[in-house]
Amino acid sequence: MTAFRDSLQSNFIPNTNNIVLTEDLHYWCARTQRTYIVPAGFISDCASIPKVLWPIIGHPFDARWRKEAVLHDWFYRSTTPIVNRKTADQIFYDGLRANGLGYMKAQSMYFGVRIGGRTGWSSNP
Repeated sequence: MTAFRDSLQSNFIPNTNNIVLTEDLHYWCARTQRTYIVPAGFISDCASIPKVLWPIIGHPFDARWRKEAVLHDWFYRSTTPIVNRKTADQIFYDGLRANGLGYMKAQSMYFGVRIGGRTGWSSNP
């Protein structure tokens, strides 16, 4: 089973489109048989959904994928690679499905990160 062990504890950062975690976020991943911990203090913009697609896909901070998006951002932005890009994207998809997001919406979001995530990954320190 793939699961978050915590609720997402965060605050919006004033005058930005970001949140900052106020507590660690723990995620058990069946795919890799590991627990990942997104540390308190991590800053995320949640899902990178182009504004034109918000009416179709949803808002970047939608509760249906907020935790998964934060975890995915952490994989992409960590200074030391935690997993490779493909695995990060697959874990994102696994989390969406485990959280009850429908197949079509989860697939759309997965393909979005596979296609649109290349630039974000290549800027990874």
